[in-house]
Amino acid sequence: MTYWPRPQDTIPVGPTTILARTRLVRAAGGMGGLAQGEDYMAAVGVTALAPGVLLPLPVYRYRKHDGQMTRGEQYEELELAARRHAHAFGHGLRNALTSRA
Repeated sequence: MTYWPRPQDTIPVGPTTILARTRLVRAAGGMGGLAQGEDYMAAVGVTALAPGVLLPLPVYRYRKHDGQMTRGEQYEELELAARRHAHAFGHGLRNALTSRA
């Protein structure tokens, strides 16, 4: 969440770039269950629960193709709403974990 200041910004880490223990992914809520943007939910959930380590070099290559969801006509309809939801989820989870009574 530290590196994703606003929902409109590009999320810096995607779930395909995360290697996490199964129990951590389950505790974070899995893929979030959204029709779109479920990957945002997975990324913010896991990174809010465990700081992890960023590797200095890329470990995978993002392949763009004509058939992917982000190129579809309806992509923009839900994109900002999905980002806002995931962003709020990440901040809510972080606040719940850092505010100890």
